[in-house]
Amino acid sequence: MSILVGTGFLGRRPLAEHAETARRLRPSQLRERLASILRTQPAPVRDLAAAIAVLGEQSDAQTLARLAGLDSIGYSGALRALGALGALAAPDEPRFIHRSVRDAAESTLTMVQRERMHDEAAALLYAAGSPAEQVAAQLMAVVTRRQPWAVDVLRAAADTALRRGAPDTAAGYLCRALLDSPAAGVGRGRLLVELGTAERGFDPLACERHIAQAMTLLPEPRDRAVAALRISPTALGPAPSPPSTCCARPPRTSGPPTGSPAPTAISRSVWKPGCATAATRIPTNSPPPRTG
Repeated sequence: MSILVGTGFLGRRPLAEHAETARRLRPSQLRERLASILRTQPAPVRDLAAAIAVLGEQSDAQTLARLAGLDSIGYSGALRALGALGALAAPDEPRFIHRSVRDAAESTLTMVQRERMHDEAAALLYAAGSPAEQVAAQLMAVVTRRQPWAVDVLRAAADTALRRGAPDTAAGYLCRALLDSPAAGVGRGRLLVELGTAERGFDPLACERHIAQAMTLLPEPRDRAVAALRISPTALGPAPSPPSTCCARPPRTSGPPTGSPAPTAISRSVWKPGCATAATRIPTNSPPPRTG
């Protein structure tokens, strides 16, 4: 009902052509109602709902069951229960019918539980050989240092994001990698260089700042020189005017410059041809210079 109210507020009628608008709505009343229903379910059902919310739609049954701590029989029973509640897009498919169901499942978890599940999901995906960006998406929700391979995975995910033309996403992965890196050392310096490289296309000032920080951590002159070349030229200031522009002679005119002040009774000026500025005006009523 809350989704219908939301679509009506947006001026959309409940028709098939507005189905995508309805899917994007996430009314708080619906989330709270679904969360209260999930809290009354047995633990296996709640755990599987939380696992689906954490892993999303790009997960298989085995990974979901391991994250929820269920065997094959418990997984099948919990999946049937979620389907009977109308929470799934299909009875035997571990995919929520609406984003509000995922929000409700996540709201049943505490912050500690949520972070633990994201960390376990990252470890499961890493062990299964999943793409780096899928593992990195889980690591982005973990703020404490837990996995020794996290930095390597986040750097690989950043490289993939750069190759597909998403430098802002790559910068996010590298910022997260800095949380797991030591406060000093060559490794952190190289991370900062990679971060500056990702930022130079959309944030030149941040690029310059991170490259400057990296140079203090790189002991080799060659590495510092390579890092300096990553700075966007625009961050170094505007290019100087070409010599031909600087040395060009001002054009001659046949009258005083446009916008020159009108002569007054106190001080009248005589304009000399070829002089284009007020500094070349010679007052006619000034007293003659005193001589010895």
